[in-house]
Amino acid sequence: MAKAPSSSAAARVRKKVRKNVADGIAHVHASFNNTIIT
Repeated sequence: MAKAPSSSAAARVRKKVRKNVADGIAHVHASFNNTIIT
């Protein structure tokens, strides 16, 4: 029983981290593009 929740928690954290990283990259790219255009 302790192993099942552990796997679920790890999967959930991984999904959240992945989304955060994608958001961060998108923001950085937008900033870079804006700076280059200006």
